This record gives sequence, structure tokens and C-alpha cells, in this order.
Amino acid sequence: MEFTRISLESFKCFVDETIDLTGGVTAMHGANGAGKTTILEACFFALYGADVPDVNLTDVIEKGTDEAVVELWFTHLGEEYYIRRRVREYSSQTTHDVELRTPKATIEGPGDVADAIKSLFRLDANAFLNCAYVRQGEINKLIGASASERQNMIDSLLQLGKLDDYEDRMTITRNGVRSIKDAKAGELKNVEGDIADLVERDLEKQLGRIVAELDGLNDEIDEIDDDIETVTEEQRDATSELEEIEELEERIDDLEQEVGEADEKVGELKDRKEGLESDREAAAERLNELETEAEHKLEDTSVEDLDGDAVEERLEDVMERHGRIDSALVEAQEQVSRFEEAVANARDEASDLDDEASGLEADAEGRRGEARGLEEDLADPRSRLDEVEDEMDEIESSFDESATNRDEVEAFVESKNEQLEAAERRYGEIRDERSGVKKRIEDAEELLEEGLCPECGQEVHGAPSVSNLEDDRKALEELEDDLSEAEDTVEEREEAVRTARDLEQQASRYEELEERRGDLNREIEASEQRIESIRNEVDEFDAEAAAVRERAGFHRAAIPHIEARKERDDRAQEYLKDEAHQLHREWLALEAADGALGEAEQKRDEHERLGERLTDDVEPQIEYWEDERDELEGELDDARAELDPSRVDRLERRREGAARWRDVLERRRERLGDDRTELQSEKGGVENQLEELGRKREQRDALETQVDRLAAAVQQCDDVEQMYRELREDLRTRNVDELERLLNELFDLLYQTDSYEHFELSDSYELTVYEKSGEALDPTDLSGGERALFNLALRCAIYQLLTEGLSGQAPLPPLILDEPTVYLDSQHVNELKSLISRMEELGVDQIIVVSHEDGLLNQVGERVEIQQDSSTNRSHATTESRDLLTSGLEE
Repeated sequence: MEFTRISLESFKCFVDETIDLTGGVTAMHGANGAGKTTILEACFFALYGADVPDVNLTDVIEKGTDEAVVELWFTHLGEEYYIRRRVREYSSQTTHDVELRTPKATIEGPGDVADAIKSLFRLDANAFLNCAYVRQGEINKLIGASASERQNMIDSLLQLGKLDDYEDRMTITRNGVRSIKDAKAGELKNVEGDIADLVERDLEKQLGRIVAELDGLNDEIDEIDDDIETVTEEQRDATSELEEIEELEERIDDLEQEVGEADEKVGELKDRKEGLESDREAAAERLNELETEAEHKLEDTSVEDLDGDAVEERLEDVMERHGRIDSALVEAQEQVSRFEEAVANARDEASDLDDEASGLEADAEGRRGEARGLEEDLADPRSRLDEVEDEMDEIESSFDESATNRDEVEAFVESKNEQLEAAERRYGEIRDERSGVKKRIEDAEELLEEGLCPECGQEVHGAPSVSNLEDDRKALEELEDDLSEAEDTVEEREEAVRTARDLEQQASRYEELEERRGDLNREIEASEQRIESIRNEVDEFDAEAAAVRERAGFHRAAIPHIEARKERDDRAQEYLKDEAHQLHREWLALEAADGALGEAEQKRDEHERLGERLTDDVEPQIEYWEDERDELEGELDDARAELDPSRVDRLERRREGAARWRDVLERRRERLGDDRTELQSEKGGVENQLEELGRKREQRDALETQVDRLAAAVQQCDDVEQMYRELREDLRTRNVDELERLLNELFDLLYQTDSYEHFELSDSYELTVYEKSGEALDPTDLSGGERALFNLALRCAIYQLLTEGLSGQAPLPPLILDEPTVYLDSQHVNELKSLISRMEELGVDQIIVVSHEDGLLNQVGERVEIQQDSSTNRSHATTESRDLLTSGLEE
């Protein structure tokens, strides 16, 4: 397997970077903090996402952005793959999406992609970290771990932990099955007890007895039902005859009521006849009174006879004449009103025109005053204009004395800011470097106090030279001087920035003053134009006031002519009013006479109508109701003769006797019914118990079968659990033996010395180093370089064992080493080269190394240099291919 390309967008210190990778050995180098490890973390992040150790999703997003994207291209078993991960942060929430493109399908979603990667490499995130990816600072992780921790790590890598999981699951399964078996056995015991109880009750015999008793009860109940039916029929017959007698009594009551009602109706009609006769006499008297009243009213009119048609004809003539006079009066009144209105209008118009003229003259005087006020107000803006122009002259003088002008001041400020930022960066770099040197000196001094070498951590006696400590102390003094000088430079440039920003503010103020000067000029010009406009308006007001006063004189001259015409129309109006009054008096008299004659006609009609009602309506009804009353009285006498009181008593006694006997029979039947219900309930209970007995026997048979099967399943679980236990121990022994062999082969190849005989890895994963003398040592007692080299050999041995597996060769993932030379001297570095060469021979297609070691960098097939821009803290990668010097690796 090989990584062929990786692309980073806003991932930590990389903004937009793409690196092409090739097979063989690739070395990444650069200054501390430049971003070398970030490239390795990006490769791991692309494959395993959020499982990057010590890294939160939000940590990978470049500051100032809300999204980071990593893309990785790789080949596996000759096929190409592509994976893309994106992390987004918004509204305090983080989202993570991923896409994996395989030759067969596209897979999306963190969970599905994680399963696909694990299936593809046979490595999950932890296995990859403990095997293929040796992270910086974890070079001694396997040596420093306890035996149990080492066992857990290696078992997990070789997936032996799954056998433990399987064994635990089988134990849980066995216990669960045993619990179910015990529960079913208890249930079987309870069912067998229930069956014994039911058999002891002799249910079949009980059921036969109950059926016989039920048959006897049913026969007796049938006989009682027949007796009840006979008594009920006799009771119904008596009741029917009594109902017929009750109907006859009701008919007698109805006839008595109808006779009373007919008698009342005759009385009402006679009263009504008397009222009609009285109303007829009153109508005749009112007719005479109305004819007398009409003759009296016609005395004041030109009508001589008591004739209604003549009265109506004369009334129409009077109304027509009176209407014509009213129209003439209205027209005359309207004419007089028009003359009065014309006089009033002329006076009002003259007065309004005088007021209008006075208003125009007042407006003219007011506008004159306004013009004088505007002239006085112009003094203030003219004075402010002079002040603005003076301040602008002062700002121009300031720029004449500076190193820039108003148009270039922004670039001048930016230049000063850049100089200040450069000085501050320089100050920060020196301060950080000083802190690093101080930390090294402090660590070295602590080691020296303990008698240890500050470079390798061994005892000073016989250790490498410690002259580097004195060099660091001298370097610290130089850095202190450089830091003081850098601090002075920062202060000088801060003062230059303040001066530049002051000039920038003055330039901005100049622009404001220019705008203010324009506003003032426009304000002065507008005021002068306003004054000229007001003066023109004053002249227009004076001319208009003179014209208005001339129109007022014309209206006053017309008033006497209008008043003379009004007096003439007043006299004609008085004549028409007198004639209208006389016609109105005659009109009222004619209307009164006409009303009296009309009412007299109505009374005459009423007198005749009342006579007709007496003869045609009331008197015939009286005769009819008297005949109806006589007929009802005869029918009532016949009904009373038909009624026999002794028959009613006989029927009542007969019906009551039948009711009492029926009650006796029904109570007896109810008692028998209750007995039958109890027997039926008892029968149902016995039948249910028989059915329950059948079900219990079926349940017993099924439970016996289940208990037998569960007992067999418990035994099978015991067998499988023992198989997993034996298989795990066998695989662990084989893996330990193989791992021990591979470890000794690699260490013999790398560390050729007469000091050590071999390494031993026990079944419990205890590590032991044996010297030539046969003395056993703990690996932690080795020197720093020996421990580092031994750890790398152990890592590579595990790597080889894991990828080969127990069933044949498997594709190897890239081997990633982050700063593996930290604890190595030059001799150990050469041995590391041999280790890398051996891994290539084993079939590792790609090895990626992060290192500062020149000897290692010169022997790789491709170098990637990581550089960081100190002004932006952003990193960039440059790839340089070299020929692999195989001979150098062999040496």
C-alpha cells in the first residue's frame, strides 16, 4: 500500500497545500514547529478521522476560518482509492463528514467509512498507532509499559483480544442458558404438581352428576312456564273486560263535559246578540251628530247643499289656488332673500378685500424684516468659513514638514505598521529562542547535579562531552543582548507608528474641513439667494394690496341699487300672504265638512252591517247549539243505563287472584333458575378444569423437551468456552515465539556487538535481555540509544508479524516514523538506516520519516522540506527527489 498524494485546506498551519508522494523512503525535514508532524497527522486524520490522539476536531481548523478539508489518495493491492474528510464549525457546533471512493463503490458517513478502512487494512486506529505510526515522544512506549500493558497492546494488535471477548460472551451465554434451564425445570415441577391436583378431583364423575341434575331442573322449569302462561291468559281476559268498562265511564264523562260546553256556547251567543244590538243603536246616534256638524262647517264656504261630491270639488279648487299662491310666495321670498344675500355679500366682500389688503401689506412688512434678519445671520457662516480655511492652512503646513503627503499617508502608515510587526516578530523569535536555551540549560544543570550526561542521560563518567552546556550559556548572553536591542527597536517603531497615525488623522480632518468649507459656501450662497427672493416678494405684495382695495370700493357702490329692488318685492309678497290666508280658512272648513260626511257614511254602513250579522250569523248559531245540547243529553242518559257496578267488582277479584298465583309461580321458577345457573356454572368450572388438565399435560411434555435441549446447550457452551481458551493460549504461544524470533533477527542485524546474547519474550510478555555472560537485564537498563533502537526493532517485528498474519503474506501499510533519531548517536543512526532497508526488503512499499538527521536525509529516495512564513505562521512544502544510495544504507 502507498500514499500517493495528500491535500490540505485550512488544516492547522497549512492554508492550501498538495504534496505528491512516491514509494520507497520519503523524509520530511524543516525547522521545529514548521508543520512536519502536521502532515503525518493529516494522513492519519484522513484515514481514521476523530480518532487522532490528543486532537479535537476544532483544533485542526486554521484560526480565522470555519472549515478544514483533508484529501488523501492511496493505492492498495494495485487499485486506487480516494478519501476526503471535512470539518466545519459554526454557531458553536462542529460537523464532520467523510467520503471514501473505492474501485467498487462510494462510501459516506464516519461510521461506514471507519468500518471500510478497518476491513481494508485489518487495522483500526489504535492498531495503526501502536504498529505502523511511531509518533514523536512514544519511542519507548512498548519498553516502558508493564508486562500486562504490553500484553494487552500486542494482543489487541494481533486481535487475540477478540478471543477473550468470545470467551466472555460464551460464559455469559452459558450462564444465561443455565438460568433458563433451571427456570424451565422449576416450571416443569410446578406443572406436574398442578396435574396431580387436577387428577385427584375425579372431574369426569363430577361432570356426570351435574348433567343429570340439570336435566331434572329443566323439566320442572318447563312445567312451571306452562302454568304461568295459563294464569297470564286469564289475567289478560279480566283486564280486557275492565278496560272496556273504563272506556264506557270515560265516554260518560266526555258526554257530561260536552253538554256543559254546549250550554256555555248558547249563553255566549246570546250575550253576543245583545252587544250587537247595542252597537247598532250607537251607530245611528253618531250618524245624526255628524250630519249636523257638516251643515255647520259649510256655512263659511261657497257650497250650499249637504253634498259630498260638491264639497270635494270645491276643496280641490281651493287647494289648487292655494298651491299657486304658495308657489308665488316662495318665488317672491327667494327673490327677496337673493337681494338680501347680495347686499350682505357685497358688504362682506368689501370687508374681506380690505382685510386681504391689510394682510398683504403686513406680509410685505414681515418679509422686509426677514430679509434684514438674514443679512445679519450671514455674519456667522462667513466667520466660520474663515476659521475652516485657517485650520486647513495649518494642516497643509504639517504635511509640508513631514516625509509624506495627504494622498500617500495610508501607505505611509501601513509601512510603519509592517516595520513594527517585523520588529515585534523578531522580538518574539529571540524571546522564544532564549526560553528554549534557558530550558536546555536548566535541564542540563539538573542532570549534572544528579551526575548524568545532559545529552544521553547516562553517568558523566565515560559519557560524551558536556561542552554544549557552555555554548548554550554563551548563546543565552548573546540572546539577552539581542532581546534588549530588539525591544528598543520595537519602542522606536511604535513611536513612528503613532506619528504616522497622527498624520493619518490630520489627513482625515483635512477632508472633513474641505467638506465643511463647501457646506459653508453653499449655505452663504443659499442665504443671499433667499434675501433676493424675499425682496421680490415684497414688491409683489405691495402691488396686489393696491388692486384689492380698488375692488372693495366697487362692491360698496353697488349696495344702494340692490336695496331698492328688495323693497319693491317686499310689497308684492304682503298682498300674496293676505289672499293665501283667506283661502286657508276656507280650506280648513271644507276639510272638516268632508271628514264629517265621510265618517257619517261609514256609520251608515256599520249600522247596516250589524243588522245583517244579527239575522244571518248569531241567531242561526243560537238555534244550532240548543239542538246539539238536547241531543247530547239524550245520549248521556243511554250510557248511564248501560253501566253495571256489580260486574266491575267480579272482574277485579278475578284479575287480582290470577296476579297472586302468577307471583307464586314466578318466585318458584326464579328459585329453580338460580339452582340451574349454579349447576351450569359448576359444570363450566369442571369443563374448564378438564381443559386445563389437557393443556397442563401438553405443557409438561413441551417443558420436558426444552429442559433436555437446554441441558445439552449448556454442555455445548462449556465445550466452546474451553475451545476459545485453548485456542487463545495456543495462538499467544505461537505469536510470542514468532515475535521473539523476529525481534532477535532484527536486533542482531542492527546492533552487532559482543555485549548481548539475545532477547527473550515470555508467554506473559515479560522482556529480558541476556548478556554474553548469561546475566539477565531489564530492557529499561539499556542506554538511551540502545533502548530507542530496541524499541524500533520491537515495533518493526510486531509490524511484520501483524501484516504477515498466520495465514500468509498480507499488504503492508506505510511505516511512519516521527523523529526516530531523537535518542540516537551517529552509530545508532546508521543502524536505523539498516532497519529501514530491512523493512523495505520485507515488502513495505512506503516509509515516511520525519527527521533533522543529515545522514538519514541524504540516504532517502525523496525529501520534502517544510518551511514556515514567520510573518503569517503559514507553512509550505517543497519536494526534492534524490537517488537512493543503497550502498550508503548497506554500510
